Amino acid sequence: MEPRPGLPASGPDSPDGRSHDFPWGRSHGSPAGHAHPRHRLVATVLSAIVVAWLMLVAALPSAVQRAMREHMRDQSMMPGRYDPYDPGYPDPTGPWAQALDSPWLPVLVAGCLVVGAGLLLRTVRPRLAYVMVLAGVAGYLVAGGSLPFALPAPAIALVALTSSRPGRAWTAWVLALVPMLSAVGWRQPYLGLTSAWLYPAIIFGFAAILVPTLITEMRRSQLLARRQAHEEEMRRVAYRERLRLAQDLHDVVGHSLSTISLQAGVALRFLDDDPAQARASLEAIRTSAKDSLTDVRRTLGILRDPQEAAPLAPGPTLDRLDDLIAPLVAGGAAITLHRSPGLVSSVPTPVQQVAYRIVQEGLTNAVRHAPGTPVDLRVDRVGDQLLIEVSNGGPAPDRPIVAGNGLRGMRERVATLGGTLTIHDEGPGGVAISAGLPLGPTGEAGPPVASPAVPGPRE
Repeated sequence: MEPRPGLPASGPDSPDGRSHDFPWGRSHGSPAGHAHPRHRLVATVLSAIVVAWLMLVAALPSAVQRAMREHMRDQSMMPGRYDPYDPGYPDPTGPWAQALDSPWLPVLVAGCLVVGAGLLLRTVRPRLAYVMVLAGVAGYLVAGGSLPFALPAPAIALVALTSSRPGRAWTAWVLALVPMLSAVGWRQPYLGLTSAWLYPAIIFGFAAILVPTLITEMRRSQLLARRQAHEEEMRRVAYRERLRLAQDLHDVVGHSLSTISLQAGVALRFLDDDPAQARASLEAIRTSAKDSLTDVRRTLGILRDPQEAAPLAPGPTLDRLDDLIAPLVAGGAAITLHRSPGLVSSVPTPVQQVAYRIVQEGLTNAVRHAPGTPVDLRVDRVGDQLLIEVSNGGPAPDRPIVAGNGLRGMRERVATLGGTLTIHDEGPGGVAISAGLPLGPTGEAGPPVASPAVPGPRE
């Protein structure tokens, strides 16, 4: 997840690969949301105008009230019965005129405008917006603005900043609120830092900001962990699939090429003396190439969408052992097959497919590395195991057997079923490959029946 990380942004934060945004702003590397840009712009502008207007509207009555108190103090009026016709009662329009003529009024209005401008920039330049809002609110409070109406603006800017920065990066920005709040005590000592309600308001205000931010960070971490786990699982699945395809292609192509090579040698040998035998070898080459092409197409078809490309044929099983051996025998290989009766009905299909590939690779290695030597093949069911053994009399001179992709693929196939595979010497210079595949009690196995030895190449 990423990736739709995952945390899921196109990414594996979710299996569908879609982006997921966080509730308090943009996440790291993710879009700002799914809303239309025009709608977001309208919401940003309206929120900035509303906050600035509320601050200004709330500040004017406060200024008038202060002017009223100062005017009443100057008139030395004592509390008594209210009489609007008393000539000693102050003119109600005086405080408004005094407030509007105050030298702090431009600072008050400028602070509101700076706050509004900062809120407009909070989605594109959150740090600059935060600084502008703090400066505007500080000037607003110094000019005598209302503290309760001034607190939402820094909170909005702080949320926008913390949503776009890592947790440790915005700690210092939170401390920048202290000088702003200190401005309250200069012009408004009755609302200064000694006010009984100011500290609870600060604590609960910070809690209202930090708790959602911490929840967002936790959700972001969880989504990131899920995205990484999803990506890792996808990599493992892709690796296993590539490995399986490589094994199938290696087995199919390697065996087909070995068969074609043997048949081509026979055709060349009997081309002049026995055209019928040469023709039979060429027919075997064509059949082997055709079967190999079908297997390759079936294997590569898995790469396509399974709804669009179904396998052309099921995977080979033990009932095709005779078809597997016949081209090799026709090419001159001497192979003796021993197998238990009823293998096809008593062995699960997945086990048969693995067994077929093991036999195929074992015969290919024997024919390739020890041409002309007799090969003994045994496929027996013993209890709850299927035993496979491919042995030959020995490698040809100057043709040592090298463990390569074929033997490694055999081990991996056997390991998928929880079986065992051993490669050991068989007599002087001989090699035997033995595999045991677990079956479970799925049927009864009879004694192995040996098929007659297949003659070697004609002289």
